[in-house]
Amino acid sequence: MPEQKTVVKKEEQNIVLAELQQEIIADSGKGLQNVKTEDMSIPRLAIVQSGSPQRKKKDDKYIDGAEEGDIFNTVTNTLYKGKIRVVPCEFIKSYVEWIPREQGGGFVQAHETRPTDLTKNDKGKFILPSGNELADTADHYVLVVNEDGSYEPAVMSMTSSLLTVSRNWLTRMKLQKEVIGGKMIEPPTFYYEWEIETTEKDNDQGTWFIYRVGDAKPISDPNIYKEAKALSESIKSGEKRAAAVDGDDIPF
Repeated sequence: MPEQKTVVKKEEQNIVLAELQQEIIADSGKGLQNVKTEDMSIPRLAIVQSGSPQRKKKDDKYIDGAEEGDIFNTVTNTLYKGKIRVVPCEFIKSYVEWIPREQGGGFVQAHETRPTDLTKNDKGKFILPSGNELADTADHYVLVVNEDGSYEPAVMSMTSSLLTVSRNWLTRMKLQKEVIGGKMIEPPTFYYEWEIETTEKDNDQGTWFIYRVGDAKPISDPNIYKEAKALSESIKSGEKRAAAVDGDDIPF
């Protein structure tokens, strides 16, 4: 019986949409005319870990079907199983200040340069005189290319053990060369798309998942190139930045 009601509701909705089709087209974009680029933020990608709230049903961040090692969008909660494809657009290194989790946690500010008055605690984390933690953070601004050819911007933030992944990826980007117009050049990063998946890592403190960067290949869609270039320029100009996050779920 509930199934029949659902079908009826969908039919009614389709009738309403058909009647309003031309009016909806004419009203395209209305309601957001005053929203500027700087009013929006770019979602982050993150990895589901064993203790992530995305796996706890009673948590408001729970994502149905989330498993360790899955990649997800922190704003839309889109869950990616297996490999994803991304086009690197821009890179920013910062030093993010956090309130310790045992004190409630939370983002404080991002420093452009590393403060000099730091100490290290017994967990190897950098501590400011205020008692707040400081985390080296590598932000890779990318376009995620979906299976259907659509794409959307996102940020892959790398801290802790992911910093090694970031450094290796940047090195590989710098080594990319192509012959364009008879000349050997270093193409812009957004000339390539890369395969990204996750892999399990462990030490004497536990196990967790990190990114594994696969192969690169030149993009085949000129629209993706143009969109990636536009994102790169908006990041450099300061028009766009990543959405705020609660903290780093990479444990080590």
